[in-house]
Amino acid sequence: MAKKGEKYKCGVCGVKIIVDEECGCEVCDILCCGKQLEKVEKEKEE
Repeated sequence: MAKKGEKYKCGVCGVKIIVDEECGCEVCDILCCGKQLEKVEKEKEE
């Protein structure tokens, strides 16, 4: 389940998302460019 505040990034185009509201699903498929987004654990300041 995607939890509020978690961050995800597309490994292909680089788009980033932040979960604003939990969905309640057991499994979440968050897709971009035809691939699953990768969970971002910690981000460097850019």
